[in-house]
Amino acid sequence: APGPRATGATAPRPAPAPAPRHAPTPVPRPAPRQAAAAPRPATSVLEPGALQALLAKLEDQDHFEVLGVKRDTPASQVKIAYFQLAKRYHPDAVPSDAPPEVKKLCADVFARIGEAWNVLSDEARRAEYLESLASGGAADIDVMSILQAENLFQAGTLLVKSRRYGEARAKFEEALKLNPDEAEFGIWKAWCDFLVAPDQKRQHGASAAAIEAALKKNARCVPGHLFLGQMAKLTGDLGAAERHLRRGLQVAPESADLLRELKYLRK
Repeated sequence: APGPRATGATAPRPAPAPAPRHAPTPVPRPAPRQAAAAPRPATSVLEPGALQALLAKLEDQDHFEVLGVKRDTPASQVKIAYFQLAKRYHPDAVPSDAPPEVKKLCADVFARIGEAWNVLSDEARRAEYLESLASGGAADIDVMSILQAENLFQAGTLLVKSRRYGEARAKFEEALKLNPDEAEFGIWKAWCDFLVAPDQKRQHGASAAAIEAALKKNARCVPGHLFLGQMAKLTGDLGAAERHLRRGLQVAPESADLLRELKYLRK
């Protein structure tokens, strides 16, 4: 028999569940924090006018004043002061799109900073310099010659990277004439002497002796240890090469050049 006909009535909906008697108050979520913008370096210090004024000021200051430290400042703090200035004025730290005038002025400023560091980073030279200041004698420094020597040195290092060793050696020789007390100039010249020598094994002894003499003036000069290691490697003495590299790491344990050379020494 046919089923019952639909009447059109809708099924009753279930009653809604009673709300909780104490509904929790929704906790507002904090708005997402915007990342703080990275601090932009002050550009005023890299303006030509500011750099020219700074360079003029540095010419009249002693080494301690150049680095912004006192005469009794510990060596560790002098090093920190130097690196802070290097981060600002080192040629590699200058923006690539900076005007040529700014790059040149920064190189001149850093040359003066580097000269101060070369003296104050060495205990013997610092003591001698302090004696000179105590006796009332002004630091007898030809600033313009130092700046010119530094420019020649920088040009020489670029020539070495281009493997134009003969031209580089000539630049280092000129730099040494203007500033013969700069140990690093002699180290790079000795390296070029080795590279251009027709008989590198015969030249090895003279270049190594020159570098060792320069390292006595500035034991922290990483290129000196690196070049000694590379010369020993090229002449077949891997044991000596390793000793030179490890000696360098004792004074510069984070040197990427020394670590890389040591890593690939026996490969």
